[in-house]
Order: sequence, then C-alpha cells, then structure tokens
Amino acid sequence: ALLKQEYPQKVISNKNNNNHLYFSNSNKQYTGKNIHLVGRLCDTLDVFPTSKLSDLSYANIGNYILFYNVGAYSLVFNMPFHCQTKPPVLMKTCEGDIKLIRKGTSYKDLYEEEGGLIP
Repeated sequence: ALLKQEYPQKVISNKNNNNHLYFSNSNKQYTGKNIHLVGRLCDTLDVFPTSKLSDLSYANIGNYILFYNVGAYSLVFNMPFHCQTKPPVLMKTCEGDIKLIRKGTSYKDLYEEEGGLIP
C-alpha cells in the first residue's frame, strides 16, 4: 500500500458476526460520511481514507472490509514483537468468490506460538 493513494473498499458480511453485542441505537443515525479506517496497522501513517468507489455507510462492528489493490499488505504485520493477533486473510478469486486463505488467530494462539508454558 502506498501513502496518499486510494484503495477501494467493500463491506462483506461475516457469517459469525456478533454485531448485536456492540451495535447501539445511537449508531444507527450515523451517515457514514468522512470514514477513515484505522486500527492495528504497520505504521502510524497507515490510515485508509475511503475511496470515491467505496461505500462503507452500512458497515458494522464485526464486518470484514475488503481492500482492493493492496497486495499482501496485511501479511507484513506478522512479526511476533507486535504482540497482536493475526487478522484473517481473505482472497477474491477470478470468479468473484471470497475464500478464507488464513484464519485469524486468538490470544491463546499467540501465547502458544511464543512458547506458552515451557516445561
């Protein structure tokens, strides 16, 4: 991903989505304008403004966001010194299907990967 570039994004559903646990009535009036996606990224400058081609106005907590044209951006975030769980990685096939190519990890996975309770 390059700075100051537009990367179209699309909301895709998460079949295991638990939005009802987090979504409150106060959020339902939000219009979705001026959305920026931020989070556990590689650099403090990594902020993704929405592209003119994106519509995230109906996104909810727990949805997956598909980024187009970013290559393997999320894969550089796999170094254990970040002490963060790894996100799931999805791939869109030439036929338009979305496939899970790497499951997300839990804190238990991270703990065990780093040695856990070494005997």
